[in-house]
Amino acid sequence: MLWLEEPEEDEIQPAHQNPILDYAYRIQCHCLPIEHAYLLAEAIMAILPWIRDEPNAGIHSIHVADSGNGWIRPTGNGNNLLHLSRRTRLLLRLPKSLLPKARELEGSTLFIDGNTLVVGKGQEKPLLASSTLFARYIVDEYGEETRFVSYLVDQLQHLGIRPRKILCGRSHVIPTPEAPIHTRSALIAELTPEESLQLQQNGIGQNHQLGCGLFIPHKGIAPVSKA
Repeated sequence: MLWLEEPEEDEIQPAHQNPILDYAYRIQCHCLPIEHAYLLAEAIMAILPWIRDEPNAGIHSIHVADSGNGWIRPTGNGNNLLHLSRRTRLLLRLPKSLLPKARELEGSTLFIDGNTLVVGKGQEKPLLASSTLFARYIVDEYGEETRFVSYLVDQLQHLGIRPRKILCGRSHVIPTPEAPIHTRSALIAELTPEESLQLQQNGIGQNHQLGCGLFIPHKGIAPVSKA
């Protein structure tokens, strides 16, 4: 954990024009395996193969309502399935210039381990300059929190971001046919609007196609800092 005290600022600033955004598709799907990241990525990249080599593109894993303010992963039921609602969306993060290509996924039917996912129309979702960002999965090659935080600090500084507050969450393993990918969640707080957009546009680490290293806005941590 890294924790530097500084004056509080507004939690979310107005959206800025920037070249990266999220594209949210409506979907028709009753359930998916909890561990669907690899299967979903392969199904999408069979239709949109350019995602595999596009450094600024990523695929958000599909999630239902979390517990613990986003820190506790839903466990599904006894057969390890997530049950989706009609409000659930499939999100791609990508350069705005690639939207015409991303729309080619609309109307497709994806088969995920015996489950059918029909992709509907998409909608642009500009990135918000939130002062607090959260990544559910960041590739962790260290297996130890102190070294992982040092890695995050180095990556943030490389992006021109001054780290102030970093909280690490649970470790998680993403199964793939080649090898399991070890990850850890992280929350980065007290970002300036420019830093927030920079981090969301670039992410941290590898495997963005599996949802790793992708940051999303999160509620503030003022209650934590005052505890």
